[in-house]
Amino acid sequence: MLFEGIVSLDGPHTKSMLKMLFLERGVRLKKHWGQNFLIDQNILQFIVRSAELSRNDIILEIGAGTGSLTRLIAEKAGHVFAVEMDRKLFEILGETLKDCNNVTSLNKDILKSKHHIHP
Repeated sequence: MLFEGIVSLDGPHTKSMLKMLFLERGVRLKKHWGQNFLIDQNILQFIVRSAELSRNDIILEIGAGTGSLTRLIAEKAGHVFAVEMDRKLFEILGETLKDCNNVTSLNKDILKSKHHIHP
């Protein structure tokens, strides 16, 4: 591929970074799944601060996408279950969260399997 390996998942997920990453990985967003990505670091931090998370909290994040919010939540929470049904985004999610030992990633349609989400 043209950009293979150029995009780093370690820093903030900016609009230009996501565009290049999606092109590199062949990700095609699906409107019917309502796929949207938070890229404003101020909003991401606001969400995490507003949640007032502690190490006693267990979080279920549905639609974890590329993991930009998940990574910030994992810094504060005891454990995070991150669910992403898009296979290609799930692969990116795994790379983003490779150093987060308190995250369990699930590649599932949470609405279809809501009674059977045991990892």
